[in-house]
Amino acid sequence: MNFLKHSFPWIAIVILLSSCGLEPPKLREKEAKQVEETPTPPVSEEAETEKPKPIPRMLTDKEGRQIDATIIGHAPGYLTIVRSLDNQRFELAVVNLSEQDQTYVRSLPMFDPPSASDEPETEPEEKEHSINNFQQSRIDAIEEEIDQLKEELKNYERKTIKWRTVTSEIERLEAEKQKLLAELNE
Repeated sequence: MNFLKHSFPWIAIVILLSSCGLEPPKLREKEAKQVEETPTPPVSEEAETEKPKPIPRMLTDKEGRQIDATIIGHAPGYLTIVRSLDNQRFELAVVNLSEQDQTYVRSLPMFDPPSASDEPETEPEEKEHSINNFQQSRIDAIEEEIDQLKEELKNYERKTIKWRTVTSEIERLEAEKQKLLAELNE
C-alpha cells in the first residue's frame, strides 16, 4: 500500500506521457544493426605504449611568481614538474596556479610521471648553464624594476615617506643585483 502511495505520481506521469504519444525513442531494427556492425578502430600497439612527452612551460602562480619548468605528469588537481633551474622534481597543486595556467592544465591529458629512476641524469655543465640563465634573467628583471622605480621616484618630493620607501627598495634591489652579478662571475 505504501509503495502505491509513493509510486502513484510517477505512474500518473508515465500514463500521461504515453497517452500523448510521447514514448522514449527506439532504434529501428536497421539502425540497431548498423550500430552493432560498426567496427571500432584498432588501437596501434605504439599508441598504447607511447609515453606522453614532457611539456616545457613557464608556470605562473596566483601571486604572479613564475617558474620555468617541464611538466612530466598530470593527475587530478596536481602536476609533477621538474624545475629548469636545478632539475628538482616537485608536485604542484593546480589551484595555486594563475587562471590562465589552470585553464591550460585542464586541457592536458592525465598521465603518470616517469619514476625517478627513469629520468636521465643531467650533466653538471647543463645544471650550471641553467643556473646562469636563471641568474641572468633575474638580473634583467631587477634592472627593469629599478628603472620603473626610478621613474616613479620622480613623482615624489624628496625626503617624504613615499620617496624614502622607493629609494630604500631601489637600494635593496641594487644590492641583490650586485650579489647575483658576483655569483655569476664566480
